[in-house]
Amino acid sequence: MIRSLRSSPPAGRPAWVARGLVAIFGALAVAGVVVAAVVGWRAGFAATSPTPAVSGESRAVRLGPAHLTLPSTWTPVSPARAGVSRLDPDATIAFAILPSLSGHALVTLAAPTDRSLIPSSLRRALKAAPGRPRPTALAGYRAWSYQSVALWRRDAVMDVAVVPTSAGVLAVACVAPRVVFGAVAGCELDVQRISLPGARVFAPAPELAFRLQVAAALERLNHLRARGDTDLRAARSRGGQSRALRVVAAAYTDTAEGLAPFAPQQGAPAAVVAAMRDAARAYRAAGEAAATGSSRRYTAGRTTVRAAEAQVARALQRVSRRPGA
Repeated sequence: MIRSLRSSPPAGRPAWVARGLVAIFGALAVAGVVVAAVVGWRAGFAATSPTPAVSGESRAVRLGPAHLTLPSTWTPVSPARAGVSRLDPDATIAFAILPSLSGHALVTLAAPTDRSLIPSSLRRALKAAPGRPRPTALAGYRAWSYQSVALWRRDAVMDVAVVPTSAGVLAVACVAPRVVFGAVAGCELDVQRISLPGARVFAPAPELAFRLQVAAALERLNHLRARGDTDLRAARSRGGQSRALRVVAAAYTDTAEGLAPFAPQQGAPAAVVAAMRDAARAYRAAGEAAATGSSRRYTAGRTTVRAAEAQVARALQRVSRRPGA
């Protein structure tokens, strides 16, 4: 029962909320460990080994931890020369492959921004979503390929192949004006060798981007939930209780919105995002009940919060489960 502000501090703090948060926080922390431990079940090391360097003239380049062997005919140029707007020059190297036709190749390595697995350093250059990927290979590694993707530069299009790794997503893109694009399309097939010492290389999969993001997202969420729990225990008024519950609600909202771009529209990751949004609503409602001092609404909030937290935990367990398990 929520007591008036004139009540003693211990009695003014609803015990069910404090106890419930502690118990459920532990359950979600365990679920997070499970997800982190098996995040690579579907990814693993790429089943295909890198191909040896092709004999003849070649060019060795390095981008962060990635070492690539490229055709010697690819001439390094400034990324700005490729004419791709919104490109991140700090994470990209560029090559002229058909200078007379303004054909360029781009190599970039960065974290993905959505489930397409296209690295952030390149994704911002795309005018729209890239569509469905096609399975392919990049220097012997399993990869996804997006073909004839429209760029913000009106007359240019791009093919891009992506290989996800623990160091970020490595992408090789082929760019040219639309009228001559056929001459550079598929340039990623000319990459002779790729190696990433110390990094894991994953086989791309629809849920991979989500799985690579969820452990860090849960760590941030649990940190904020722990802070909300501490604030709730220390609250000496209805307003303090309400603020603590709203902190947890905001943490769930931010986590859900941060994970949503990485989740396929259906499946276990989508269920996690939906469950987190439900949990955010439950905590907001509990916070509103605390602010008004309504014992009935607060009691109802207890049931709703517990159900929402349990739903999140079940959804996370499904993400961590192998198919058929």
